Amino acid sequence: MGYVEHAKKEFKALGWIDADGDHYTDDMQEVVCKNTLELLEVLADQHYSGATIGYALNLFTKLAQFKPLGPLTGDDSEWIEIKDNHFQNTRRGSVFKKRGFVYDVDGRCFRYGVRGGQFTRGWFSRIPVTFPYTAPKRELITLPRKLIAKELSDQEFAKELEKLGHVPYLCPQDSLKELGIEIISETLSMGEGVDDEMQASCIDAQDFNTSSSEHLAGYEVSENLDN
Repeated sequence: MGYVEHAKKEFKALGWIDADGDHYTDDMQEVVCKNTLELLEVLADQHYSGATIGYALNLFTKLAQFKPLGPLTGDDSEWIEIKDNHFQNTRRGSVFKKRGFVYDVDGRCFRYGVRGGQFTRGWFSRIPVTFPYTAPKRELITLPRKLIAKELSDQEFAKELEKLGHVPYLCPQDSLKELGIEIISETLSMGEGVDDEMQASCIDAQDFNTSSSEHLAGYEVSENLDN
């Protein structure tokens, strides 16, 4: 059985096409299935052996997801400026550099309860980057399920993370006042060069809600560009 025949058999098993294999049961699924069949037809025509198919699929998957094939080097050629002194990596769109401080906005994800869906949340998902950089497996942090209905503000979300021993990783240049942080400053994880003023006790501030969506190399992130 070839790739295409196997795929059609699976589509039928899942009810995406009728028993005769002539009609799809959902318009959107039809588009995806037909496009997938086209890719499988190309793969079949390339006649990979059992020893090389895994390598080819791994290579294709990484490139189709706009992932780098090797570690990021941090070289100047890897960056594009998206705002004054704020850069995005062209090889991995989740990596940013702001006034020399480098971080990955896709380093942490969260869920409410062990069965909850996973999500990222702005600068809470940041992790620091040093070069050469290969992105680690995304850290998953589980929050109490009861919080799902509370629509937590950024300040409240930060407090809940602190209770679990997880704290935001902030750029030294980030303004605590503008970010609206109210948790005890000593627990914050910051880069070097944080002055005494930034580490002063946090004060009341408006919610952190200034964001801009950037799209580069197939990767969409919401990243605060004003701090």
